[in-house]
Amino acid sequence: MLKYNIHGNGFLQIDVIAKRRQGDQRLHIWHDSIPRQVVPSLYHDHRFDFDSTILRGELINVKLDVLPGGEYLMYHPETQRIPNIDGKLLRLGEADYSVQIRSLQAYLKGEDYFMRAGIFHHTVAIGTTVTLMTIMDKYENHIPRVLCHKDLEPDNSFSRLDEMSEMEVWDLLKGLELMSYVL
Repeated sequence: MLKYNIHGNGFLQIDVIAKRRQGDQRLHIWHDSIPRQVVPSLYHDHRFDFDSTILRGELINVKLDVLPGGEYLMYHPETQRIPNIDGKLLRLGEADYSVQIRSLQAYLKGEDYFMRAGIFHHTVAIGTTVTLMTIMDKYENHIPRVLCHKDLEPDNSFSRLDEMSEMEVWDLLKGLELMSYVL
């Protein structure tokens, strides 16, 4: 059985068998057929360090500084409190924030980039893009965070688990010739 979910920012995330390095690996696929949240939550961080290799397409990684005062509110996924559920975003405190670009870097097929846990970023895929993410060190005490514009409610109706059927995922993998990563 395929273990996957749809990230609300428009990519398919599939857990894969580690073949080249130690650590859990995830295949990320950005494609026009993948559903997206109505209200995006683009700016986020992770509870783990990771390395990501571009297998196809082009990806722009934008690292951000989060500053006090501004147009965003901070949330965290409910899955961090209650395992094995389709996480809804819960508000973290009353403060508001702004973002400032720290760095912006484009990566092409064959290139990779490294992200530290706790650093806010967002990614922009140019066309159909596929990456292989290797999760490195995990920091269980860090709660992953997401920023949403304060004039908009997070799209908590979006289901990471129900937006695509397993058959649709297999068809996409076959069409993009990515079966070797999941078999």
